[in-house]
Amino acid sequence: MSIKQIFFIVLMSLPLTACIKPISLTNTHNVRTELGVLEIALVKKRNPVVVLENGLGTDMMLWDAVFREISKNNTVIAYNRAGHGNSSAPKAERSGQAIVSELRGLLKSQGLQPPYVLVGHSAGGLYMQLFARQYPAEVAGLVLVDSTNPKQFSGPSALENQSLLVRAVEFWYGLFRSATVKDEYRLLPDTGRQMLRLPSIPGRRVTLVQAAHPVSVAGASSAENAVLNLYLNKLKTDEVSSYPGCSVVTADTGHSVPSEMPGLIVKAASKYLRADIKDVGSPSE
Repeated sequence: MSIKQIFFIVLMSLPLTACIKPISLTNTHNVRTELGVLEIALVKKRNPVVVLENGLGTDMMLWDAVFREISKNNTVIAYNRAGHGNSSAPKAERSGQAIVSELRGLLKSQGLQPPYVLVGHSAGGLYMQLFARQYPAEVAGLVLVDSTNPKQFSGPSALENQSLLVRAVEFWYGLFRSATVKDEYRLLPDTGRQMLRLPSIPGRRVTLVQAAHPVSVAGASSAENAVLNLYLNKLKTDEVSSYPGCSVVTADTGHSVPSEMPGLIVKAASKYLRADIKDVGSPSE
């Protein structure tokens, strides 16, 4: 395969947000924090508060259908992390710890009190797991939507174990990432390790929404993709084991579950929407 063909594959895999004028979520506005401006969408109704966390390099419009449905009855907030959408460039490195700290500060600045129902997609799921393990008493429910696995950066899925062609595609793709996304991507393995050092939360407070369709990596052969998916399926099994008693929902979709099957996410979150702080338990639970 020529470099020209590789370049074409990369361009075809890039998001189309640059070509399509975005539509704002309900009640989208900018708020000023001590760290700069953050773009948020917030509807205040009854508690608990549902918090939607984006994946790597995506913005809050991915949650459009989920946000609209939950906002009919419950308080819900979506936001663009620093360096995304209309939010200011970050002032701190994009570690999971910094992102969790900034999110908690945002929630408090908007008068949104725990317990929270945390919903995270992809890398956002990794950040929400770190949040939940650091502050378990603030979490009524945790919904992980095809979440990045903390062990995903080793074994067959590690970039250094991919073929030269796959690494070439990744190199070209990296040229189109913003500095913020590159920083987040670089620090994801550290976030995963930090998360794993903390105690898990009770499985009854966790729902895993896992995509059923196999991953296909641009530039990888059928055999390479088969090995990769075998490993990723093992990680999904491990994820279930890490939260004994959790609920598992299989989505007949690819990775973009929030846009392909938003109803599954709404249903997964709804089981926690009558939670009370008394149901959450203590940090040592």
